[in-house]
Amino acid sequence: TASIYTSFSTSPNPTSELLSIKFNAPQTFKGNLLLFDTNGKEKINKKIEVQVGENNYSISLMSLPKGVYYLTLMEGNISFVTKKIIKE
Repeated sequence: TASIYTSFSTSPNPTSELLSIKFNAPQTFKGNLLLFDTNGKEKINKKIEVQVGENNYSISLMSLPKGVYYLTLMEGNISFVTKKIIKE
């Protein structure tokens, strides 16, 4: 999990539309990219198939109001990393 944590990046941040997510994974797994607002309410839940090596995903934030969000990469109930995202 350390390699996922250290390689996990989001861009651009702040963003107004599309958020790109990149990370390296040591193994394959079925995961979820979850986006929460500051009240902990789930706004986006994207199912992903993580591959060994570099992974690239994108999520659209266009439908969300401006503000602060938290993006979490999960496998089941295990959280690998959480990043603060600013929507402009």
